Amino acid sequence: MALPRAAVVALDACYYGAAMGLGWALVTAAGHAAAVYGRLAALSDSGGRARALLEEWLETLSFGYLGDASDHAGQVSLLAEAAARHDHLARLYGVALGGLSAVFLGWKLWRWYRGGNLAEALRHGLGVSGVFLAVGVAAPIFTLSAFGDVPVLGRVVLSHEVKSVLSMIAGLVDGGNLFVAVLLALFSVVTPVVKMVLSLMVLGLAHGRGRRLALATIHHVGRWSMTDVFVVAVLLAFLAANQARTTDAAVGIGLYFFAAYALLSLAVGQLLVHFEGRLTSPPGDAR
Repeated sequence: MALPRAAVVALDACYYGAAMGLGWALVTAAGHAAAVYGRLAALSDSGGRARALLEEWLETLSFGYLGDASDHAGQVSLLAEAAARHDHLARLYGVALGGLSAVFLGWKLWRWYRGGNLAEALRHGLGVSGVFLAVGVAAPIFTLSAFGDVPVLGRVVLSHEVKSVLSMIAGLVDGGNLFVAVLLALFSVVTPVVKMVLSLMVLGLAHGRGRRLALATIHHVGRWSMTDVFVVAVLLAFLAANQARTTDAAVGIGLYFFAAYALLSLAVGQLLVHFEGRLTSPPGDAR
């Protein structure tokens, strides 16, 4: 039994509302986790380790009357628990968003298989890929910590960085590397958005010059899309950094959504070609 059009529209609105809410919650939780991990790393750098060691010596020499070594350890423990909690929440939101999106796309593909409109399925494929792209560029994609052994202090954190696509662009701008920042923004943010907008135009326009122009533009813009190259580069950097004994690298949840966007965008692009072929087939063609 087919659902009424109003019910379908209501379900679509529910999905996008829930997806945007989950995406916002994911990015917020991941940002909080990154901030707390940064504070935790600051307590383990050379300055933090020196203060902790001084507090420990004072507490020992004064038989517990001076120094706050126990307070320092308690602060470290509380920060570690808070960071793990925010990180766990971000992962839960990510699983919920991915699962909900998979169910939603499966439903749209099932409706198409049952005789529905392929254009509608493609539009929602683009919509879901847009949600994934937004989460992918805003959420952390990479965490890198460098360690070193310092006399007396022991093992300390030399640097700790949590990067997202947007934070990398902002960091490059602040560092004066405007050209590289523009390239990163162009290939990782602007080009995917332009491709999605043009694809929606192709699905909405009737046959004519505007449709052909949009398709040609998608074809040429696709040549300059470096999303897959960007994902592979980050993964290779992660693997290389993780091989070093003085570094600790971790892939952030944003990279998974960025990669999911790349795969979904590729699938929608292939179906879009098939969709266009069906539209341009002459009446009675058996293709």
